[in-house]
Parts: sequence; structure tokens; C-alpha cells
Amino acid sequence: MHNDIKTWKVTHAGHTFAATSAHEHGATVEGTKALGNWSQGTLHNCYDRTLPVDAMLAAASFNGRRQDSYFLAQDVLDPPAALAATIFPWLEEEEEAYQKQCHNPSGNIHPSTTFPLLHDPSEREKQLSFITKLEALYPVEQLKKHQFEWVQPTTESQDDEWLLIYIYWWPKDKNSSPEITKIWNEWVCSIDGYLPVMQLTEIWGAQWHRNNSAAKTEALQCKKIVTLI
Repeated sequence: MHNDIKTWKVTHAGHTFAATSAHEHGATVEGTKALGNWSQGTLHNCYDRTLPVDAMLAAASFNGRRQDSYFLAQDVLDPPAALAATIFPWLEEEEEAYQKQCHNPSGNIHPSTTFPLLHDPSEREKQLSFITKLEALYPVEQLKKHQFEWVQPTTESQDDEWLLIYIYWWPKDKNSSPEITKIWNEWVCSIDGYLPVMQLTEIWGAQWHRNNSAAKTEALQCKKIVTLI
């Protein structure tokens, strides 16, 4: 009657628990049926959720009539630490990488697919420092939409940096061309939550094209349209 709600089904929710619990604790099928005055079909279809343990054991080649016959040797074996260490050998390294991300000065945690961190401590510090720099320039949620590659130049005059991976937007119909509004949004505003192209060039210039001739051509043509607008 609380909150002016009336119901006559106050005991129905306990039917499933009662039937399952009774069966699990040794009650016979006939006794469980009598408990709730259920028919055979109602009992099994609606209330009794007990798994057929005897049948499951028998199907696994154990004695279904003696549940204590179930035995797995691996349950009592104590494998050597050296052997256990060969299972998921990368787990400790990934955990360390995750903890390093947790100690990012900004407090933000990015997916490993966005910023794949290196295992070398000195390089990792450079990576985290550059992530903090990017977070100061761009919204974190937009950064998470992208993937970045850690680039280590061969010349000493250039610093290591995160280089963004980006592919220009194109209609699903490959025979179509992007609309003017789509080009403008991609360059100036945002499209699908990604960083605008103009912002990409602010920090990476044309470097993020990676000398890809198709990307260079696309950039040149789209820039002409945006400039005219």
C-alpha cells in the first residue's frame, strides 16, 4: 500500500526461488510440484531453474549417480612459478603501462589504441609529456576519437612526438563527392567528433599526411574550397 500501489502478486516472485531451492536441497520432482501445486509443464517451464547436474556429469564421462566422482587433476596441482609466469607474459607490462597512464599529470586515461605507450621508461615519460601538451590544446574526448603513432625522427634536430593518423572523410558511395558543407565542417568545425583538419595543421603542418600523394591532393583541393568560402 506504500505510495498508493496495490498488488495481489506479492508471493509470485518467490516461486522460482522456492522451486529451485527445494530441488537443489534434495526435494523430489513430485515433492517440488506439490510445494506450489504446479503441473509438470509449469514447474519446469516457469519455476524450476535447477541444472541437470547428474546428466551434465554423465555427459562429461563421470558417474552421474555419484557426484563425488567428479575430479579434475588440475584442481590439486600446484604448477611451478616458472611455468605460471609463461601464461600471459605480457600482462605485467600492460599493467605497468596502465598504471603509468593513471599517473598522467592531467589524470586522464586514454585507450591504448589511441596512445600506445612504449615500455622504455624514458620514452614513456616523453610520451606522457606530449599527451599532456595535446590535452592542453584539444578536448580530451576528441583526442580519444583518433589514433596516434609515436614518431622518433632520425635527425637530432627533431623531437620525438605523437603523430596523428587521419583519413579524410568520404561518402559511403565511392562514386559520390563530399558536399561543400561536409568539407567545411571537416576543416573548420568537426565531423563525427574528430578534430578539424585546420587544427591538425596547427601542430603537425602537412607532416600527418606522411608523404601520401592522395592525402596531399585531397588537402590541396579542399583547402581551395575552404579559402573561397
